[in-house]
Amino acid sequence: MGERITPSLVLSVIAIVIACTASATAATLITGSQIKNGTITAEHVKKRSLTGKKIAEGSLGRRTIASNAITSAKVKNGSLTLADLATGGVNLTVVSRLGTGSSVAECPGGMLPVSGSVSTDTAGRIIQSAPFEPTSPDENWGWEGSAVADGGGAAPLVNTYAICSAEVQSIQQ
Repeated sequence: MGERITPSLVLSVIAIVIACTASATAATLITGSQIKNGTITAEHVKKRSLTGKKIAEGSLGRRTIASNAITSAKVKNGSLTLADLATGGVNLTVVSRLGTGSSVAECPGGMLPVSGSVSTDTAGRIIQSAPFEPTSPDENWGWEGSAVADGGGAAPLVNTYAICSAEVQSIQQ
């Protein structure tokens, strides 16, 4: 049996060829340099179509990201270091207090402890290192530490440090 080329077969092949080359041609006809800045806005972009891998490093600046658009819930734990924060972005104050047996490093008024630590001389063993909650109006939040002497001798010297910030909203225990 001989096969015949029909007009419908010819038109089908032509349609397939045109469909395949049209999208490839469009991709090569328009480039990023031909698009005027500001002509493609958020409403032209499909939601969730731009991911981190599709956005050039350094292309988003402070003015591009709306205020309060990035919250702590949106930041991966452990992904930021102090080097990532702008100078003055977080106001931290370190205070220390030396005492015998125990000491409290109080934060300045209006600030809360973010962290703290305690050190002692070689004759002491630290038994407490924790946030200090004020018990009277003339006290501030801070960090407290205490130590005992190894072997039951005289109370050791204790140096307590508090890292305080006004940006901390509350103490969570």
